[in-house]
Amino acid sequence: MALFGRKSKKEPTQERPKEERKALAVSPTVLKTVATGGTHTLAIRRPHISERASDEAAKGVYVFEVAPHATKPEIRAAVAALFKVTPIKIRTVTKHAKTIMMKGRPGTRRGGKKAYVYLKKGEKIEIV
Repeated sequence: MALFGRKSKKEPTQERPKEERKALAVSPTVLKTVATGGTHTLAIRRPHISERASDEAAKGVYVFEVAPHATKPEIRAAVAALFKVTPIKIRTVTKHAKTIMMKGRPGTRRGGKKAYVYLKKGEKIEIV
């Protein structure tokens, strides 16, 4: 807390080694719930099917609609448990709901959250 405009000095933080940061990426509780079949049913809702998504799938990037509260480690663990692949990178996009006018009546366009899952070369997910 600053008193009369004086700031306290902070101690420098220790940087963790890269191996330790990777080990902490997925918490044990996430792995435990995925192993019992809990998280993947909550984190991933359905594949997002669109023209852009099909173009990205040819490059090894798959798009899923996920729960709004789902985190990247939960999505990573759920994809690994459901499809038996190892995601390299996950990017999330939050779509906000919009108010629109349709035929003179107000309505709302649905929002949600999407996850772009990048896979290693040679790995594929079969979405039918």
